[in-house]
Amino acid sequence: MKKFRESFLEDYKNFTTIHKYVTFGKLKSNVNLEFVWYDGFTKEKKKTPLPLLEMYSALYNFGVASMRQACYMDLAGDGTKEASNLFQQSAWVFEHLQSCVVQLPPGEATTDFSKESLSMCSNLCLAQAQYLFFRKARDNNMKKGVLAKICAQIAIYFSKAFEDNQINPKLRAFENGHFANVLGYHAKYYHAMAFYQLGEAQCELTDKESKGCGKAVGMMKLARAKFEEALPFANTLGGQYATNFQKVYHECCELGIRMSKENKSVYYDTVMEADECPRPDPNNFVKMVDITAEINAKPSIDNLFRHLVPPAVRHMQDELKNILQGIVSEQFNKVQKCNDQLNGFLKQMNLPMAIQSLSSTAEIPNELWTKIEDFQKKGSAQNFAASAQSNQSFVEINKDVLQAIEQAINEEEAQDTQMR
Repeated sequence: MKKFRESFLEDYKNFTTIHKYVTFGKLKSNVNLEFVWYDGFTKEKKKTPLPLLEMYSALYNFGVASMRQACYMDLAGDGTKEASNLFQQSAWVFEHLQSCVVQLPPGEATTDFSKESLSMCSNLCLAQAQYLFFRKARDNNMKKGVLAKICAQIAIYFSKAFEDNQINPKLRAFENGHFANVLGYHAKYYHAMAFYQLGEAQCELTDKESKGCGKAVGMMKLARAKFEEALPFANTLGGQYATNFQKVYHECCELGIRMSKENKSVYYDTVMEADECPRPDPNNFVKMVDITAEINAKPSIDNLFRHLVPPAVRHMQDELKNILQGIVSEQFNKVQKCNDQLNGFLKQMNLPMAIQSLSSTAEIPNELWTKIEDFQKKGSAQNFAASAQSNQSFVEINKDVLQAIEQAINEEEAQDTQMR
C-alpha cells in the first residue's frame, strides 16, 4: 500500500506539471488525449480530454491509499503514531480536494468528488485517528474520565461522517446501505462508550468510598440506554459487529444490575435521574495535517518542460496585449477629443482648422496667408489699431498725473525744511 501511495502522489505531481506547460484539446496545437475515471461508490465511468479529472483522481487515490496504509499498519512501537499521522494527512487531502474539484467542468465531478463524499472521508479519517488515541490510552490504563472524553470526540467525527453519508442518496445506497450502517453504528457505539466510561468511573468510586451508589446506578442506566440506541445498527450489521457489541453491552448491563442490587440492600440512595447525570466532555487529540509542501514539490519531469511556455503565460500575454490595446485606444480618444475641441474653438474665431497641423519646421501655406488677409479685411486690424492709439493717450494722461504728484511732494518737503 505504501508503494501505491507513492505512485499516486507522483502521478498527481506529474500531471500538475504537464497541465502547467501543455494545452489539452482537439486543436492541432493541443495534445489530444482521453482520460478515464471510474467512481469508487457508483462505478460510474467518466471520459474527458482535460487532465484536471486525472489530477484530482490521483490526489483522491493518494488520500485513500494513505488511509488504507494506516489501517493495515503494525501498531507496535511508533506504529500508532505513524498510523495516526497518515489518517490526519488523508483527512487534509479530502478537505483540500473540496476546494479543487470546483474547477472541474460541469458534469465531470462524480460522487467521489461531491462535497458530502469528501467531507465524509475527511471526518472518517479523523475518527480513526482519534480511535488510535483511545486505544493507546486504554492500553496505558488511563483514567476512565479521560477515556470518556476521547470516546465522545470519536462519536462526533463518526456522526459527522454519517450525516454526510445520509445527505447524498448515492452514498447512502453504497453497498446496499451497509457502509452507512457501519458509520451510524460507530457513532452510536462510541457515544454510548463515553457514558459507559463515566459510569464505570463512578462505580469504582462508590466501591472505594462506599457512597454515591444512587449516582452510579443512574449513570449506568443512562449508559445502557445509550447502548440500546446502537442496538438496531449492531443487529443489522451482524457478524463481528454484533458479537463485539453484545459483549460490551452485557458488561454494561451486569455492572448496572450489581450496583442496583447494592443500592437496594446496602446504600438505599435515591437513584439519579438521567437528565441530572454528568455528560462526557469531548476532548480532541487530532487535527488535519497540512501536506501542501509535499504534494506541490516539483517532480523530476519539470526540468524537461521548463523550456516550454505554459498556457497560463500565453493567456497572460493575450491579456496584456488586450490591456495595452485598451490603453492606446483610450489615449487616442483623448487626443481626438482635444482635436475636436480645438477645431471648435478655431471655427468660432473664424480661423482655419488646418492650423492645428502646422509645426515649427513647416512653412505657412500661401492659401493660409490668403485666408488670414481675408480675416483682417473684416475690420479686426483697424479695431486693434484704434485700441493701440487709445492706449497711447492713456499713457500721456498718466504721465501728467505723475508729474503733478511729484510737484506736490517737493513743495511739501520744502515747507517741512523751512519749519525746522
